Amino acid sequence: MYSYFIRHDYGDVIDDETIDSLLDNNRIAIHFKDIASLDPKDYEKNARRALFVFRELEKNGGYIWAEYKQGRQIKVGKVVRGSFAVCETPNKDNLEKRIY
Repeated sequence: MYSYFIRHDYGDVIDDETIDSLLDNNRIAIHFKDIASLDPKDYEKNARRALFVFRELEKNGGYIWAEYKQGRQIKVGKVVRGSFAVCETPNKDNLEKRIY
């Protein structure tokens, strides 16, 4: 199994309530320029890498070091193969989508 580092530091793009929800529910997320696609071709290079990591976790599992709120809170865990799903989730505030 591989290990992955995920930083949740979206500045003003994602509100604290959403970050708190991710943290409280042991979730990780990616958000790039309000793109709601699961197709790597729709993203720039750095974003494609993040989507690839999510796909790898979905397929093979792995270890996660997740940093929230500029490193003020951290979670370390293991994603068991088959227990992780990549899906689009609408943002409750403005209907943009995020991938969780």
